Amino acid sequence: MKIIYIILITILLNQNFLYSNIQELERQLNTAQGKERVNILNQISTLLREIEPEKAIHFSDEAITLASTIDYSEGIAQAYTNFGVSKAVLGDNLEADESFKHALNLYNKLKDEYGIASSKNNLGRVYTKTGKYKDALVNLIQANELSKQNNYQDIFCKSSYHIGSLYDKFNDISQALKYYSISLEKAKENKNNDMIISILNNIGNVYYGISNYSKALQYYSDALNNYCSESDLSNREMLYNNIANIYFDLSKFDEAENYYNKSFNIVSQLNDSLSIGISYLNLANIYSKINKLSEAKDYYFKSIDIFKKAGADLDLADTYLYTGNFFLGMKDYHNAEKHLLISLNLYEKLGSLKGQRDAQSNLLSLYLNNKNIELSNKSLKMLNQLNDSLQFQDKNELINAIVAKTDAMIQIKDLNYKLAQEKSRFALLSTITVSIFALILICFITVIIAKKQAQKIKQKKEQLSELEVAMKNFHNLITTDVKDDWYLLGNAILNSGDSSNYKILCSTFDQVSHRLSNILEKYQPQIYFNNN
Repeated sequence: MKIIYIILITILLNQNFLYSNIQELERQLNTAQGKERVNILNQISTLLREIEPEKAIHFSDEAITLASTIDYSEGIAQAYTNFGVSKAVLGDNLEADESFKHALNLYNKLKDEYGIASSKNNLGRVYTKTGKYKDALVNLIQANELSKQNNYQDIFCKSSYHIGSLYDKFNDISQALKYYSISLEKAKENKNNDMIISILNNIGNVYYGISNYSKALQYYSDALNNYCSESDLSNREMLYNNIANIYFDLSKFDEAENYYNKSFNIVSQLNDSLSIGISYLNLANIYSKINKLSEAKDYYFKSIDIFKKAGADLDLADTYLYTGNFFLGMKDYHNAEKHLLISLNLYEKLGSLKGQRDAQSNLLSLYLNNKNIELSNKSLKMLNQLNDSLQFQDKNELINAIVAKTDAMIQIKDLNYKLAQEKSRFALLSTITVSIFALILICFITVIIAKKQAQKIKQKKEQLSELEVAMKNFHNLITTDVKDDWYLLGNAILNSGDSSNYKILCSTFDQVSHRLSNILEKYQPQIYFNNN
């Protein structure tokens, strides 16, 4: 009792923390406007959608209305997602389907690949619940591939898990275990204990379904001992119950009773009436096996009362069946027939062929023991019809599962082919666009270079014209002013007579005269200096 008290205190503290966050967000709503208000409404709805879905819907509705008014597509998409999850929790799969489709359309327009992957994963879950297995598999695989490409680890983990669950429904054990294992690996990387527990439990259920009890017990125990905290009452109760089922099937009734009692203690503390009814039924089955007949009878009747009040017809039908079988074992044929006929009537209303078959099988045993030939023949005839119907149903379900998988794979391949073509067209268009852009760029560069070259040529021509003018001026200078001065200089040297420097001056004068003549001959050969 002390341990459970501590566990309950921990749960209350966690709930208080959650609701304190919600209260703080609600306080912020008093002043929030526009997009900020939409975001806060969506945050509150996200926190509430799986624990108080009706309340979450109220916040989602307001977020959708406000976000639509201000044309805030991201806010609308998130609000529709929250609305869909809330409706799915409440079992309104049609509304959930429509909401997730609205969200997906918006995320497609926004090109938000995370939102697209999340929406497809949500749609896959809804389609699984409603039996649209082909659509479920298509959406889940697309979500899985998209999340893998973009490293959206949370969606990749969840979509792998849901694909595994879908293959489990198809009784495709190898594929179910494959995807469960992928999901488990990713959940362990992310240290997501809740997800790890769910996956380990489902793997255990797969092995339990094929009567591999040692493997099933291994996975249940791994989840219970290594990942399930003391405060996680819901998962602990589930795992206790599953382990007890294994021991019951193995006829280890002491161990089964021990784990059923552990499960019962938790549901009693949580005051979960339906779970208490199931625990009563499980304990009654145990007590009937170990000859605690009074306790068994008492628990069967308690279970019936709970399921009647809750309106849980399928659980009620199962309990009447077990109770009838219990009285049949005690050879109390009157009570056995009474309870078996009630269970048969309930199964007929529910359309459960398997339940009807089990009830008729027990009634046949009862009538045979009573040596009631007429009712035995009638019951046998009904039993044969039910077995035929069940065989047809099983074959039909198998064919539907195969068709669903085949159609889904064809559709996925077709979608992938179209996507590949689209990518190819996009790549070709990109190449053409780049080529055109490159050509334009080359032409642009060529024009720029040509303009620069033309500018340079113009500059060179201007420089050449200036040089020609300078040369002309230089030529004129030499042929006029310098020439006259040179003649004067020559005459002055000749008139110097026997000066000691006369010969040097004459020699130098001749050399310079020749050089000037050579320069002038290059540009105007007809002009030269006379050295006389």
